[in-house]
Amino acid sequence: MRKSESINDALKPDGKLVKTAANGQVFYEDVNFMFLSGEDMKAAGIMLAQAFSDYEIWVTGGPWRGYDVKYDVDMKAKIILLDFYSPRPGLRFMKDVITEIRAKLDEKPKVNDDV
Repeated sequence: MRKSESINDALKPDGKLVKTAANGQVFYEDVNFMFLSGEDMKAAGIMLAQAFSDYEIWVTGGPWRGYDVKYDVDMKAKIILLDFYSPRPGLRFMKDVITEIRAKLDEKPKVNDDV
């Protein structure tokens, strides 16, 4: 896995639970809870990998989150983090997530016109 300075350490995949998919492009936590499965997280990671082939994909999840799915992008390290409370409802938002990430990656840096 690449190193990221901008993604919160608490959301990085747990090294004890991590597995890979998509020829090492996707890192996901292989868990099996009633509300969260490694197979669902793997599926979501593969969707992102197909959409963003230049990026390493991290997929994590767990209880006590105030959202179904959240993402973060480290453009410098070329990492996309996807964090689920539960992928079952979260998977239905994947098209929207991919669209939002694509828009974020297409944003141009802001120029300070005051200088």
